[in-house]
Amino acid sequence: MCADSTTTSRSSPGAALVTSVAGRAILGVLTIPLVAVLTYRRAVGAYFLEDDFQWLVSAWHFRFSNLVDFSRYGHFYRPVIEIYFYLCVQAFGHSPALFHWASIVLHAVNGLVVYGLTRSMSRDSRLAFFAAMSFVLLPGYVDAVAWVGAIAEPLSTLFFCLTLWSFLQYLNSRRYVWQLTAMGTFALALLAHESAATLIVMMALADWAASARHNFHDGELQRERIAVYAPYLALLAGYLMIDVGVSNRNYVVQEGYYRFGPHALRNILDYIVSLYVGKKVLMSYLGIGMAVVAFLARGSRRVRFATLWMLVTLLPFAFFTWGNTSRYLYLPAIGFSMLLGEGMLVLDRLAARKLPPRWRTAVVSAIFAAIVIRFAVFATRGVDDFVQRTEPYRQYIDAFRAAHPRLPPGAVVRVPAPADARLQHMYLEPLVQWEYADPSIRLQIEPGL
Repeated sequence: MCADSTTTSRSSPGAALVTSVAGRAILGVLTIPLVAVLTYRRAVGAYFLEDDFQWLVSAWHFRFSNLVDFSRYGHFYRPVIEIYFYLCVQAFGHSPALFHWASIVLHAVNGLVVYGLTRSMSRDSRLAFFAAMSFVLLPGYVDAVAWVGAIAEPLSTLFFCLTLWSFLQYLNSRRYVWQLTAMGTFALALLAHESAATLIVMMALADWAASARHNFHDGELQRERIAVYAPYLALLAGYLMIDVGVSNRNYVVQEGYYRFGPHALRNILDYIVSLYVGKKVLMSYLGIGMAVVAFLARGSRRVRFATLWMLVTLLPFAFFTWGNTSRYLYLPAIGFSMLLGEGMLVLDRLAARKLPPRWRTAVVSAIFAAIVIRFAVFATRGVDDFVQRTEPYRQYIDAFRAAHPRLPPGAVVRVPAPADARLQHMYLEPLVQWEYADPSIRLQIEPGL
């Protein structure tokens, strides 16, 4: 008894230290989803907006058999999003708050996934924390989380990151369960958003960045890697056969709103400025250009990977001629966040040369806190602005209900064109159909009525 007691007494300080360190690490990781929820909590009070109504109404007509009827699609092919709205309509009914909560929770989960992916690639918990915390707070993509109809961005990002994470696990362990998992999430990412076609490039870059010990000029390794990538290339080829046909029928392509040209460079620069909430002026563009060149030429493999993540995932959205759309920054924001995390590690190493440990920790923590607080302020403002953007549609349907308490099935209602220019006419009919739970209602909007 005495011997056991002595052993326990001697080992308890070390065990307590390990427990304390592990506890702080877990607490630190859990702050990431908590901060995400707190930042976007006000979005729960928002109503639906524009594209939401078309997605919601179309969910009533959902059939799994329709997903393989490719002739139905004339805009894009996103069956995962169709399934998402079908399931959510069944589960949430007509509650905007529940739809918004689903988007916020998904964003919080993505913060944890970014932490896990970065930690898996770098083996550095601090870098993973810096990157994930920055990611959940970046204000440039607020619409991707606050807007129900933008769910394709966070949902495809989830599958995008899970694919990279599972793929790296397979390369390290050679356990085929990870290969099968990665193939499944790869397919889901493609079927959630067409921009996920860039995933195959990011898989190769992640392989390169996380495998510094390998010589990729080795012939045997090259043949082995070709076999590893073959299933993903086959999945991508099959998807592109479908998507190219659908995209060619898209009015955006047919009418020239999406085309190659020098405007893409300006769009990419503007997107990057939006990531850190900067000013779209010449000095900003020059600074971004020099930073990107320096990172690619002189950066570590991780820095190059993060830079290329940002650029590669921005590329599909750079060719729109009508300007930039903030929600498209969601996936590229991860690369930017990784770069910011790398910057914090550089700052930490510099501080270690000049300052004692406690001051070093205090200074680095204060600087990072200032950065994330700035992001949080802009993100909160963006959420509030989004909530206000939904109010005209809430007010319109409230006034419509007051004028038409009940409508019979198949009713055709003549209404004057709304005076509020924020109301898009094309969304008013699905708005009424949704709120009256009747897809047979028709609206005739007449300017002179």
